[in-house]
Order: sequence, then structure tokens, then C-alpha cells
Amino acid sequence: MSDLLLSSLIFLTLIVTVRILSKTPSKLLKNQARMVFLVQLVKIMDKARDRNYVFDLLLIGLFLVVLHMTHRLCRYIKILKQEYFLFLEKKDIQLQLWYSRLKQLEYELKIESKDLNAAEDNILSLKKQFEEFRIMYDQVLAENYTLRNQLLSSDKTLIQLENEYERKIKDAVESAEAKRIARSHEVKGFFSNVIV
Repeated sequence: MSDLLLSSLIFLTLIVTVRILSKTPSKLLKNQARMVFLVQLVKIMDKARDRNYVFDLLLIGLFLVVLHMTHRLCRYIKILKQEYFLFLEKKDIQLQLWYSRLKQLEYELKIESKDLNAAEDNILSLKKQFEEFRIMYDQVLAENYTLRNQLLSSDKTLIQLENEYERKIKDAVESAEAKRIARSHEVKGFFSNVIV
């Protein structure tokens, strides 16, 4: 049993050295380590066959399978971790993009709300100005109407005064003509009385 234990320890040390050497960049060392590993594995299997250590050989084989599965599982977990970290980084980048877009939209909303408030204030001031102008227009329209009526009444009064003035001038001219005629008759009568 001690030979089997010793050979198992040699086998394990060979596995560890092969793992260490397999990470080296030199292909020659990798190939040499694999060859040494295979030679030792063949020696162990020969000892097991010679001494009828079938159960021990099965244990070694089971150990090798478990070791291989553990190695594959570790590699798979490492790949999953890398994929998960890449996924988290992508999500983090996406969240940062969404957050920056949200900040930009909030800023645009703030600017647009300021513009909207300013536009509403302008609309209110324009409505007030429109009401003031409408009131002023109504006042000017009323003044225009009264001035037009005053002008029409003044025009009628002027026409009446012109007619009255013309009538008075005509009457004055007629009375002056009548006086002149009467005087000329008096003068003719006086001269005719004087001559006679």
C-alpha cells in the first residue's frame, strides 16, 4: 500500500508540475513535462497491474476524473465571472448613458419651461396691451364720432350763417339800392322843382 501511496504522491506532484509548466510560454518545456507525466503514469499503471491494485487504480482514475472536472468547472466559473463582469460593465455603461440622457432631458425641460413661462408672460402683457389699445381705440372712435357730429353740425351752422349772411348782404344791397334810387328820385324831384 505504501508503494501505491508513494506512486500516487509522485503522480500528484507530476500533475502539479505539468500544470505549472503548461503555463510557461516555452513549448519545449510543456512537451517535456507531458512526456515525463505519461512515462510516470505508465509506470504506475504497470505497478498496479503487477500487484493487482485494481481498486487503487480505479481510485486514481476517479481522482483524475474529479480533478479534470474540477479544472473544467473552475475554468467555466472563471468564464462565467468574466461574462458576468462584462455584462455588468455594459449595464453600467448603459445606465450611465441613460442617466446622462435623463440629465440632458431635465435640462432641456427646464429651459423649455423657462421659455414657456416667458412666452406666457409675453402673452399676458400682449393681452393687457391689446385691451389698453382696444379701450383707446374705442375712445378715439367715440371722439371721432363726436367730432364728426360736431363738424356736421358746424357745417350746417356755417351753411346757415352763409345763407343768412348772403340774405343780409342781399337785403342790405337791396335796401342800399332802394335808398339810392329813392335819393336819386328825391334829387331829380328837387332839381325838377328847382328848375321849374
